[in-house]
Amino acid sequence: MRIVVDGFGKFLGLKGNLLVIKSREGNKSVEVDSFPLSKIEQVIVTGKGSISLDLLKKMGEMGTDLVILRGGKVVCKLSSREIGTVKTRKEQYYAHLDERSGHLAKAFVYSKIRNQYSLLGTIAKSRVDTNPEVSEEIQKKREEIKGVLDEVSTIEDKRIDEIRSDLMKLEARGAKEYWESISLIIPEEIGFSGRRGIGDSPRYAKDGFNASLNLGYSLLEGVVWRAVQISGLDPYGGFLHVDRPGRASMVLDVMEEFRQQLVDRVIIPVFTKREITEEDFSYEGKVCMLGEKARRLVISRVLGKIENGTVYYRNSRIKWDDLILKKCREIVKYLRREIGEYRPFYLRW
Repeated sequence: MRIVVDGFGKFLGLKGNLLVIKSREGNKSVEVDSFPLSKIEQVIVTGKGSISLDLLKKMGEMGTDLVILRGGKVVCKLSSREIGTVKTRKEQYYAHLDERSGHLAKAFVYSKIRNQYSLLGTIAKSRVDTNPEVSEEIQKKREEIKGVLDEVSTIEDKRIDEIRSDLMKLEARGAKEYWESISLIIPEEIGFSGRRGIGDSPRYAKDGFNASLNLGYSLLEGVVWRAVQISGLDPYGGFLHVDRPGRASMVLDVMEEFRQQLVDRVIIPVFTKREITEEDFSYEGKVCMLGEKARRLVISRVLGKIENGTVYYRNSRIKWDDLILKKCREIVKYLRREIGEYRPFYLRW
């Protein structure tokens, strides 16, 4: 279970084995909720408040993560002591010197583009009767993405430094067609024209749709981060994403397999059905900020799917949360040469 603490002035404390949330009402501190720590995997803080040291110590003992979000990104991640074997970390680092690094990076790119291709197929199909012109345009762009997938498949497994540039160019081509397609169905008044923000970085969103995606991706990042650590991988030792100080590149690599199915697929209908409108966000300078209603809706939908949704994978139903951990453990097996290839996750339609 994941607990999200939103709003202003909340206090997180400990009472026995319970996580207690308090809020200020006038001059008094009032308990508004409590949860047994034994059932909590992660506490996600999106608002402003404080937390007791006793609670942090207890969370560390019980393996409960703390994730703090600001402006649509993870700014703090606290967890208990690292687990996993030294061999896994060593093989993760050694892999940068051989074809395993390129094999994994190629798998991550293929998975992302294949999921974009699949989601556009669903969107186009659902609009054949109601909006045939848009459906046809999306199908055309989908075929362009199919061509990009074919090119990804032809890249040989080599050391990542030899093929990263080619992979990133293909990923960018696929993303261009994908987001241009999505812009055709987002209400015009939202102002979405692609994954661009202030200074061409999506981090500082210029519109409510991008701001919602940023929040959704940050929630996914916290979930993936936990799975990466549990599986014994170094969160900072990725392959596709270049190493930078403080950048959890392995977490970002694994996220590529799940962005479309766990965030995009959830956020898009919220806007096409106008559950969130331009009235639900405001601006600080040029940066778009989600209001309380929009923020809570995005959080509940994305985490609801991750924790409670299921997907058919290799002849059985599995929770999305469990699938993310399963894929991380498959990456470990590949790095340790216990399996001959890593097969990325994607939906065929």
